[in-house]
Amino acid sequence: MTGIDGTDGLDRRLVDAFVRLGYGMRSSARRTAREHGLSRLQQHVLLALDRPPQARHEVAALAAEFGVATSTLSASGTALKRKGLVTRSPDKDGRRRVLALTEAGKEVARALSTQDDPLMAALAGIREQDRVTTLRTVLRMITDLESAGVVGATRTCPSPSGEGSPGLQPRFDEDRHDTDDGRRRL
Repeated sequence: MTGIDGTDGLDRRLVDAFVRLGYGMRSSARRTAREHGLSRLQQHVLLALDRPPQARHEVAALAAEFGVATSTLSASGTALKRKGLVTRSPDKDGRRRVLALTEAGKEVARALSTQDDPLMAALAGIREQDRVTTLRTVLRMITDLESAGVVGATRTCPSPSGEGSPGLQPRFDEDRHDTDDGRRRL
């Protein structure tokens, strides 16, 4: 395939660009989590609890969203509870466990939510029509990769506006569990 600048390898350049963005965002997420004494899974749990819908606050629903075993998410919730960042209680029917942010957890979630600011600022410099096209293209790629079993199913909104979308969520190794100090153990 001939690239937009007349060179071969447009697809390779796109893959390299996605990989570079992924490395940068993961590095930023790790750094932000570490600054708050959290594992990446704990970080993403706090961010998820800070957004609707309420059904996402169930331990089993969060585990499914992040692609981890319920026991892994439960261990993360226990660590967050010990840190005073979440509470854990039964839901209305008493069968499922629901996590909720404490005031301290809300403060940490607000601080964590700024980790995407550099990416948001970079996107702001791109024309809206180009962002809409990019979103559609990336969502189609994600769907194809989900069908191929390369990435786990995530809850994303195909709407160009992205309204109601919790965003793309990372998947975590289900054989690892979070410790209180934010490290991971087998």
